[in-house]
Amino acid sequence: MGAARPVLEDAARLLTVIAAFGAVFFLCFDDLLVGILLGADYRGTALRVAPLLIAASILQMLRSYYFGQVIYFTRTSHLDAVASVTLLVAIGGLSALLVPRYGVEGAAIAMVVGQALACLVFLFGARDGSRMPVPLRDVALIAAAASLCGLVLTGFDAVPLDARAALVLKLGCLGLVSIGTAWHFNILGLADQAVRRFRRAA
Repeated sequence: MGAARPVLEDAARLLTVIAAFGAVFFLCFDDLLVGILLGADYRGTALRVAPLLIAASILQMLRSYYFGQVIYFTRTSHLDAVASVTLLVAIGGLSALLVPRYGVEGAAIAMVVGQALACLVFLFGARDGSRMPVPLRDVALIAAAASLCGLVLTGFDAVPLDARAALVLKLGCLGLVSIGTAWHFNILGLADQAVRRFRRAA
């Protein structure tokens, strides 16, 4: 795994950018998205559970497309089986406890906890201590950039703007910050490709 560490850390950064700015997008435009996708009848319920469902989706993405890839380095599917059983038991058990009392919110909580526990199994469950590398500093910086962007977008709601103008402004700000973050961390070699093209053009 040592030789592949730089590539794996780049993958972790990419998934973090997708997760962080994807979450900002869905949280800041949830009202619009829910209205388009589900309609007015489901708006209230969907908006209540949206943050939990987003968190569960992010954890599922990280589990499936990053942390779960550790099985290819340990050369055994034992860890995948343990994570799957943990996920099933956690979601099933918590759903039985929470759904009768909290309904849809209880099911969403069960999903978040189950996905989180499955990620932890992949992180700490390997017998030989193998785990996918996590560039904590970069992950924290990406999350901070996305959080700051989310605060700015929320602040636009307090500005007296036309609805369409506010939407365009929010989307533009989100696009600029997410692209700028991807550039800074050279996600998918974005910065390198741009520099090469610039040099060719020059």
